[in-house]
Amino acid sequence: MILGEDFLREMDPKKFPETLSFFTYVVSNSLSFAVYLAILMMGVRMFVAELTQSFQGISNKLLPGSLPAVDCAASYNFTPQNAILFGFIFGSIGQFLTILGLLVFHSPVLIITGFVPVFFDNATIAVYANKVGGTRAAMICAFISGVLQVGIGAIAVVIFNLYRFEGWHGNIDFELVWPAFGVIMNHLGMIGYIAIVIFLLLIPQLQYLRAKDKSSYDAGLE
Repeated sequence: MILGEDFLREMDPKKFPETLSFFTYVVSNSLSFAVYLAILMMGVRMFVAELTQSFQGISNKLLPGSLPAVDCAASYNFTPQNAILFGFIFGSIGQFLTILGLLVFHSPVLIITGFVPVFFDNATIAVYANKVGGTRAAMICAFISGVLQVGIGAIAVVIFNLYRFEGWHGNIDFELVWPAFGVIMNHLGMIGYIAIVIFLLLIPQLQYLRAKDKSSYDAGLE
């Protein structure tokens, strides 16, 4: 409705010919998006399953004890599909409402929703939230993630003057960790770089010390 019928006919003439009504075009595209999302979710599950199976030859013969390094989508096989869908939907709602807030308050920066953070980040957050707190936790955490992705992203663009050169990634680690790293590096220079590198190297060491079962770590080192 905001873009208008004339603009959409000009932008998408093949799918929106003169013989097709505006209402039918909107409904058909919405239904198509739902189908594409279902195909994507199914494809990700199939890809991860096949990748894990095919890697067994490498882990058994070439690199004994090794594990495949797959993306966050590997966790989708261990949760109800509704959790993934809720993560996507409520993360999107959080982003859209925050973008609307930027427009209402005349923000000098406009954040555009990206598919990777709105789907993979928020869906993954919903997987773990659903495991701990159920459906309500999945919806709330994904919504908060969507708000942070846009809100802190806009703040980071202003702080680092990135609006003159480029944008800012919308992934959740870029909203919770990297803005602080950026401030440290801006103010401390090379000392800040070195301190961050040391901090990142310490993380796996601390994880190893806290692990109750260190056998999997030791197998990987061997």
